[in-house]
Amino acid sequence: MSMKRHLILWVANRPPPTAASFEEAPFDQCEIIAVQDAELARQFLKAHTCSVVCAESSYGLDFFKSVQDMNPPPVQILLLNSEDNTVSDILNYSSIFEIVIDQNDSLALSRSMRSALAQADLNSNQLSLRRESRSQNRELEALNISLEKIVEDRTAHIQVAKTEEDQKLNKVRSLIRFIKEIGSVSLFEDLLQVLRKELRREMRGLTKIGDPILVLQMQPESSLLYSFQGGNFVKSTSSSLPDLSSDLTLDSKPIKTFLANHFGRPFVRTTVIPLEIKSRQVSSVQPLATKAKGFICIENANTALDSQTLVDFFSDCLKPFSMAIDRILLENEHAETVYRWEKTFDSLQSPIAIIDIDHEVLRANRAYSERLARKKCFDSFAARTSPCEGCPIELALQSGAPQSGTIQRAGQVFEVQSYPINLESGRPTNVVNHYVDITESRGLYIRMLQAEKMGALGLLAGNIAHELNNPLTGLRSLAQVLLHEVPVSDPMHSDLQEVERAAARSQKIIKNLRDFSSKEKIDKEIISLDEVIERTMPMLKTILRSHRLELELETKQYLIQAESQMLQQVVFNLINNACQAMKNAGILRISTSFDSKKSSVVLRVVDTGPGIPVELQKKVFEAFYTTKGEGTGTGLGLSLSKEIIESHKGSIELISSLGVGTEFCVSIPIYKEEAAR
Repeated sequence: MSMKRHLILWVANRPPPTAASFEEAPFDQCEIIAVQDAELARQFLKAHTCSVVCAESSYGLDFFKSVQDMNPPPVQILLLNSEDNTVSDILNYSSIFEIVIDQNDSLALSRSMRSALAQADLNSNQLSLRRESRSQNRELEALNISLEKIVEDRTAHIQVAKTEEDQKLNKVRSLIRFIKEIGSVSLFEDLLQVLRKELRREMRGLTKIGDPILVLQMQPESSLLYSFQGGNFVKSTSSSLPDLSSDLTLDSKPIKTFLANHFGRPFVRTTVIPLEIKSRQVSSVQPLATKAKGFICIENANTALDSQTLVDFFSDCLKPFSMAIDRILLENEHAETVYRWEKTFDSLQSPIAIIDIDHEVLRANRAYSERLARKKCFDSFAARTSPCEGCPIELALQSGAPQSGTIQRAGQVFEVQSYPINLESGRPTNVVNHYVDITESRGLYIRMLQAEKMGALGLLAGNIAHELNNPLTGLRSLAQVLLHEVPVSDPMHSDLQEVERAAARSQKIIKNLRDFSSKEKIDKEIISLDEVIERTMPMLKTILRSHRLELELETKQYLIQAESQMLQQVVFNLINNACQAMKNAGILRISTSFDSKKSSVVLRVVDTGPGIPVELQKKVFEAFYTTKGEGTGTGLGLSLSKEIIESHKGSIELISSLGVGTEFCVSIPIYKEEAAR
């Protein structure tokens, strides 16, 4: 319990407890003041602070309510001395801590007063705590006000800094957006559209600002002007441009005069912003021209402050805008260069292509292919699924030096020159292929060789005919004379007949050989296909010697109109190829028949050779295609045979199976139906 000294006010008609009752704690620290008058008690309470008030109920409700209104209110103990209704009102309308029913019961009175003193100590402590709390709250409130002031001052500074940072950030964002927009355009019209839109957005609020005018001086003697007239984009040229400073000019009188003369209207205050252009104009006339100059001219009627805003705007976007102009100029130069390249190479009649290490066609002219679409060279040029035979690309890439070769495409022969593109990095990965069509020249060359061979053979046949015909004529004449002199019954008569027939047969063979190798053009004649074959067979006896011949000629009565010499070459080529295809001894079947449906005679030449693979069967009639070794074939035999047969309005077909053999079927229409009968 607290050692605080308490003041107890005793308001009753009877005397307070004796001093002996207060010798023990806590009453030894208390002082009891006895008052019998209610008014004196109120005055005492106003003048002194009492911890406990003990009052009889007879003093009434007003007294107890006045005690309760004291600040701080003392703890009240009600002393009962009557049983009227006043007690219930006091209990209902005032704060009574304890009730002492019997004032003579000193033990109960002492216990009640002890509890009241404890409550008084508690109230006193609570009051002290409340006062201390209020004091601390006032101090905290003052501190909060001070802190709020400090925070407000600092926040105001931060807000200013934040506003400045937001403005800078918005400025950077606008610049990034502007750079993105001009970075995606490739025309000066779109570039000026973006600049005009950005100027109107950033210069909002200025008194007046006109559309930007772009002036480019690509050559000293001419300038290009890009502007908007009546909302439409206009490109114009001028032969004169005043000398302008390389610094920004807020109001340039020379440019105002120049623009007024060029556009035919007066110009007010005109700001000139020089651009930083690095590109050089490349042209066929002047490959390296002087450095290009560029200016942005903006007509405005603004104050100096507004003009400074315009200057600040261009100080940020001038460099990216200049770079965009540089890029567009370079793209235009590149497009012009590409256009010249394409036109130059497309004008060449020979196919030219740039091909990489994977045989992909990177670039090509029109003579190479109308539709390129990045295909393999052998696919786009020759419609093949694998590299062309004889193509020099691989050898050129490996050696790093130009190489040449010969390839075939659909009956055409091309001489291919492969030029490797040597870079500093080392081994070349691209080549330039130049294709020269040598089909006609090579065909003429081969035909010339063939003609020379046939001429030599004709000369040899002529000499043989001249050397042999005279003795054969003599032998035949002598045999005929002797036949008249020798009787038929004489055995020598039959021998002389054989000599005469052998001499006649020899003369006929020599005549056929001379006709076959003759250079002279022979007119078409009415002849049977069987007769053409019979004329040709004697010239093939040597090559037929190792094979078995099965000959079935059944169309002697069906006549055709043909150049017998040319048909002999066809028969000779087909039989010769068949014999050469049979490496070992084989069977050669030669037959003729009449096809009533087509009204034509048919020659079939069948061998028992190894056969021709399916993938090669379509190529056997192509010029210069041969499976024979170097020096043993020209690749023209079958192509010339096909050409001869088609000139006679006929057809030739191939039927072959691997391991079985090959059959060539020649069909020639008959000359007349009545002749066939």
